[in-house]
Amino acid sequence: MRTHLKKLGIGALAAALGLGGITAFAPAQPAAAASSTVVISEVYGGGGNSGATLTNDFVELYNLSTTPIDVGGYQIVRYSASGNAQSDTFTLPAGSTVEPGGYFLVQMAAGTGGTEALPTPDAVGNQPYAGTAGGSELRDASGARVDLVGYGNTTIFEGSAPAPTTSNSTSAQRKDSAVDTDDNRADFQAVTPTPQNSGSGTTDPEEPVDPEEPVDPSEITEISDVQGTGSASPLAGQTVTTEGIVTAVYTGQGSKNGFYIQEPGAVDLATHDASTGVFVYGGSSFAGGVQIGDSVEVTGSVSEYFEATQITTTSTTVLTGEEALGEAIAVELPAWPETDAERELFEGMLLAPQGDYVVTDNYSLNQFGEIGLGFEGLLLTPTEVGAPGSAEAEAQAASNEARGVLLDDGQTWNYMTNTAAKNSPLPYLTLDTPVSIGASTNFNGGVILDYGFDEWRFQPTAPVKGTETSPVTFEDVREDAPNLTTRGDVTVATFNVLNYFTTLGQDYNCSSYKDREGNPIGTNSCTGNGPRGAYTPESFDRQEIKIVNAINALDASVISLEEIEDSSDFGLDRDYALSQLVDALNAEAGADKWEYVATPADYTVPTSGNDVIRTAFIYQPAEVTYVEDSFAILDSPAFTAGGEYASARAPLAASFIPAAEGINSDENKFIVIGNHFKSKGGAGTGGNANTDDNVGGWNLARTHQADALVQFAADLQEQQGTDLVFLTGDINAYSGEAPVSAITAAGYEHLTVGGPEYSYSFGGTVGSLDHVFASQAANALIVDQDIWTINANEAIALEYSRFNYNVADLYDTTPFRSSDHNPAIIALQFPVTEEPVDPEEPNGNEPGNNNGGSNNGNGNQGNNNGGTNNGGSNNGNGNQGNNNGGTNNGGTNNGKGNGNK
Repeated sequence: MRTHLKKLGIGALAAALGLGGITAFAPAQPAAAASSTVVISEVYGGGGNSGATLTNDFVELYNLSTTPIDVGGYQIVRYSASGNAQSDTFTLPAGSTVEPGGYFLVQMAAGTGGTEALPTPDAVGNQPYAGTAGGSELRDASGARVDLVGYGNTTIFEGSAPAPTTSNSTSAQRKDSAVDTDDNRADFQAVTPTPQNSGSGTTDPEEPVDPEEPVDPSEITEISDVQGTGSASPLAGQTVTTEGIVTAVYTGQGSKNGFYIQEPGAVDLATHDASTGVFVYGGSSFAGGVQIGDSVEVTGSVSEYFEATQITTTSTTVLTGEEALGEAIAVELPAWPETDAERELFEGMLLAPQGDYVVTDNYSLNQFGEIGLGFEGLLLTPTEVGAPGSAEAEAQAASNEARGVLLDDGQTWNYMTNTAAKNSPLPYLTLDTPVSIGASTNFNGGVILDYGFDEWRFQPTAPVKGTETSPVTFEDVREDAPNLTTRGDVTVATFNVLNYFTTLGQDYNCSSYKDREGNPIGTNSCTGNGPRGAYTPESFDRQEIKIVNAINALDASVISLEEIEDSSDFGLDRDYALSQLVDALNAEAGADKWEYVATPADYTVPTSGNDVIRTAFIYQPAEVTYVEDSFAILDSPAFTAGGEYASARAPLAASFIPAAEGINSDENKFIVIGNHFKSKGGAGTGGNANTDDNVGGWNLARTHQADALVQFAADLQEQQGTDLVFLTGDINAYSGEAPVSAITAAGYEHLTVGGPEYSYSFGGTVGSLDHVFASQAANALIVDQDIWTINANEAIALEYSRFNYNVADLYDTTPFRSSDHNPAIIALQFPVTEEPVDPEEPNGNEPGNNNGGSNNGNGNQGNNNGGTNNGGSNNGNGNQGNNNGGTNNGGTNNGKGNGNK
């Protein structure tokens, strides 16, 4: 029912999944003139995936013209969801011809499942298309674009929006192969794939269906008769006159340009079998003329606009006096309907939702003013709870489908691209009213149940600007510090800091992402492997202070950092950016609280796993001592591109000993290994192909990296002489996926898992890409753990990279949205260790307990380490030694000795 298409142009998420690029939006690609020759008629990326019938992905072409077209030398370019052209461009072989009105089928990559082969392909490529979002471009032999199709949650598309989101069982298919308007959303639908090759003949048209008995437009037709009892109106294409009470009005630039009407009176849910509400479209010049509560008579044509029923009005009359109809009463819907059929019964109606709706997604709030809600709980990434294709994962996917709904803003514009929208406050969100994932939603006004762009959504009864006319308020679930009941002796954390680069985009003449006034904010692309992150010093300062405040509040003894600049790639000392961060941390803390693990001057850094971003360690010397000879970087082909492997950041290891007396011994030395595995973006072939199911590309490579990490840890345990090991970092795999399973199968305990907090949000669901694992011995030390939900749970509009993107001031220096990943933290409690006693030296106090007795005279000249002296008296010249780490409870200590504990 939208008058301006707006959905699903979301992009630049590759960085959020570990590619390292700033998570800013790339603009949609400009469209060429609509093709009059060859077009892409169908794209399918679910081939061989879980739940798919077909074994292969495919791209299907169609010849619009009346003459054969030689497409030999034409190229098919595959795009990721973030709009990046992939390196596996396929060139059609010489002699390839598409007949007039005919098809040409290009078979692409196979998955590991499926039962049905494609029809005999006309050409065979190996591009692995994503099952839900991506793009395919057809270029002629000169490299000029012929056609482009973007589908799902992508930034690459023609026209106002991409084609609908697809799945393992649906493709992006032209509604009419012979129609190309250069608007992917208007031209395509998500339906069961129907691959056709050059041998596919035409089929006889279906028998025409008798139309509904025409209605008399001079008579009143009930709204429920307009809606009908099915998924589409039985009166589509006819002109009707109906009447109802106005329940919502949308006027002004960027609005839906129309109003909803509903039959009067309450609804009996026990007998309700058809919707009694409908949208009335007033046209692009609609200026209102009706108000909520008005009784109106409407005449206009009925249609299904992107699968939602509407009436395009030619005449609207306000009924007053005795003609007034009464009141439209909001339906107190006790629960969110689980099926489309149940939801259809309330399409277009005023609702008062009951029950607990939780914010489960806020990413599109920054672009389209949408908030994802989960009825009675978060929507979880299926592979967070089970292996791909498992019963657990499938059940979670079904639960997500049954419980999810969007809260919209009553507007149709894109806040990232529309100038007027940029100068209108984002809906729902202010610095004082966060919209955090996990927050309960309180409906304080009615909402309309709308359907558009393949999603059911609650619409407010008027456009929402800022918090004006908002039908909801949100619970504030923010935490100022990690939720630990105890911090034990030592805490260990992992934190992906979202491309902390002291080398700026402006230093390398990179392109930039700009705010609404044209000022550069974030680094976009650079020639060669340039910097990422902030573009200017001012932008960097905004980024840094949020990270500094987050780390100081995290306050862990040891922190593994990911996505920090490797300064050696920019002609500086490898640790330069790391040292600058530590300087900033100490300056803000007002003391020399932090140090970093420096790369030893004589250490040869391996080339495998090298990247412009790296892992690093910072720590608090007051809480732990860094073991100087423990610095190690894994040198393994698993982190280098080639075959089944893929480039990723090499794991970094360092060892630490608790600093507190009584536990500061080698017996308590522990190893921490920081990781940042290959991202899910893009894909290779075979086991690295993008098989969807949230696994993404490069799953096999990440699994090899997990295996290499486990071996690296085993080698370090032997070298360091300790079985206390923690594996931390951004594994880029959800908890049910193979890389995580490879680590737990090696005997490691998976900490910070199972909710209710998760480290990452993507595609409307939450799960954890960041993990902490403990060896069996190390697991015995765990006394508490938490995922601190300051980043992934917060709207991206609060990020430094979105500074001044909207007229509303949404930036502050708090830790919230300092990055896109939530930090994870664990607390450790160490056993008190005892120093051995030299048997030749007398020791008045044994290491055990001295309860209630008296020690008089010249005794107690030795050390009392770790013991307990309860209730006794120490008198005279004794206690000349040190009492380190022990407890002296209730006794009297008189004399010249030292009472150090």
